[in-house]
Amino acid sequence: MKYWIWLGILISANAVADEPYRYDPARMQALIKVRCQELVDKQAVIEKRERLGHNQRWDQEKMSRRKAELREQYDRECTQPLAAPAAAPAGKPRY
Repeated sequence: MKYWIWLGILISANAVADEPYRYDPARMQALIKVRCQELVDKQAVIEKRERLGHNQRWDQEKMSRRKAELREQYDRECTQPLAAPAAAPAGKPRY
């Protein structure tokens, strides 16, 4: 009995599944813009904490390491243009 219930659930879940993912350049640009803004905001928080003072030596070391990591991530992810998506091969698929 349980077998048939689970089988029915699996079949119905498969029937209402969403469409397969399709690449959308505009959505990807929006996601990258949000990610880059998050990196900038995190770096601004660190700079604000550095300006306020009252930081222990280990806090300053930790913040400087994190700030360097954020700068590297920003340079890697946000300063390079996006590569164009690969073109689909011409002709019929072989399978």
